[in-house]
Amino acid sequence: MSRSWAGGSTRAWRKLRQQILMQAGYQCQIRIAGVCTGRATCVHHTQGRRATGDDPAHLQAACQPCNARINDPAVVSKHQTIVTWVRAHGRPVAWREIVRQFPDHGAIGKVLIRAVQRGELARRGRGLYAAGPTALPPTIDPTWREDPPNEAVTRW
Repeated sequence: MSRSWAGGSTRAWRKLRQQILMQAGYQCQIRIAGVCTGRATCVHHTQGRRATGDDPAHLQAACQPCNARINDPAVVSKHQTIVTWVRAHGRPVAWREIVRQFPDHGAIGKVLIRAVQRGELARRGRGLYAAGPTALPPTIDPTWREDPPNEAVTRW
C-alpha cells in the first residue's frame, strides 16, 4: 500500500471503486501473463494517484496480483503462489495437501478465504479448493470473514 492510502479509504473512493469494478464486469484489465487471476478486486491508478487523483479516466479494474506487480515488480505474493499452486492441479485439492506444501497454517487460511471471496478459487466440499469462480457475487466488503477450514476450531 502506498503512502497515499496510509489514512485508509473514503466512502467516495469505495463507491468509485465499486463503479469501476462493475463497469469492467469484475474482469482484470491489466492481464499480466503468468500473474493474472482474471478476477478484478482492485482498482489501479494508471498514471499514479498523485498525478491524476481519482479521475475515472485514469482508473482500471485489476486483480490483486497484477496490481501488486505493476506497482512493485519485485513483489512475489505468497497469496499468488498458493492460488497458482491450487489452480495448477486441475482437480480439487484438500486443505491437508495445501498445508503440507505451504507449512504456514495461519497465512494459508487467510489466503484461501480471500481467494474464494475474490473468485480466484472455489470451495468444492469440506476442506477442498479448486480453480474457478464461486457462484456467489463478488464480495466488496473487506470486513467480511469466514473461519478457515479447520476441524479443530471451537465454536462458542
